[in-house]
Formats: sequence, C-alpha cells, structure tokens
Amino acid sequence: MSWLKLARRFQADTSGTTAVEYAVIAFVMAFALLACLPFFSSSVGALFASVVGAI
Repeated sequence: MSWLKLARRFQADTSGTTAVEYAVIAFVMAFALLACLPFFSSSVGALFASVVGAI
C-alpha cells in the first residue's frame, strides 16, 4: 500500500471523531465546575453542616 493511499484512507476515517468530541466536552465541563467551585464552597459546606446537624 502506498503512502498516498494510506494518507487518503486516514483522512476519510472518521470513526474516532465522536469519542474525541465527547472528551473535549467533558474536559470543558470539568474545567467550568472547578472554576465555579470557590464561589459555591461555603454554601455547600453550610448545607452539609445543617443536614448533619439535623440527623
């Protein structure tokens, strides 16, 4: 198989595209969650403390 045929076959193959897209979406969501975490940490901590106090 020549290099040109191999390069054309590689270019036409899109089977792994979906997995890469899902990985990028998961990375962006995780980054956004970690970026917003400091803003919600005190309220979440107070919520857990009140739940533990109620139990």
